[in-house]
Amino acid sequence: MSTEDSLSEVVKEAARAGWAVGRSTLMSLRLALGRRDWTPVELRTGDGGMTPLRPLTQAAARPRSHSARVGAGEQPLHTDGAHLRRPPRWILLHSDAPNGTPTRLCPVSRWNRIGGGAVTVPTAVQNGVFLVDSGSDRFLATPHDGGIWRWDLGCMTPCDERAHGAVEYFAGLEAHALVHEWTEPNLFVLIDNAQTLHARADATGDNERQLTRLAYAPRSQ
Repeated sequence: MSTEDSLSEVVKEAARAGWAVGRSTLMSLRLALGRRDWTPVELRTGDGGMTPLRPLTQAAARPRSHSARVGAGEQPLHTDGAHLRRPPRWILLHSDAPNGTPTRLCPVSRWNRIGGGAVTVPTAVQNGVFLVDSGSDRFLATPHDGGIWRWDLGCMTPCDERAHGAVEYFAGLEAHALVHEWTEPNLFVLIDNAQTLHARADATGDNERQLTRLAYAPRSQ
């Protein structure tokens, strides 16, 4: 199966389940992605939609990044690009080589399966009001906004009682996160950023871990 055919299957599975795993070199993957009707989204100014990720100390991290808050420790579950008015739909994480630090994932939707049963995310959780601050832009938003989930307490400050309830609700999802292990070379995870939270596990002492993150939105978005 070609990289492009394999990617198509991964995209279908990620849209259905919230995330999916594939295997390809980064170069082949980027060529296949370039033929899709997607456009890169810059999560950091000037990154062109592609960012190298590795564990950093708080002192070495960029301001407002997760590493600036937790260093190489475990990150809280979040969506990427929550500081943007239009976050990317797709986040792709690629690893050239195996490493010992898993990625944690937790699909969230209006009907989310936790512990084997269907659970409706409370309306109050979906509609809590947050102030989103990117440093260069500030606006109000809700966690469930225009059919997508937006969640990152690094840039979102609760503004009402419903928002404080949302903070408690999402904190409770931490215990239900699934785990992807980077056990083989050239693995990638495609995350539907509209419905799935993710985070790096504790990477303290893992000097081998380096991922490449790609962010995309459909051109029609």
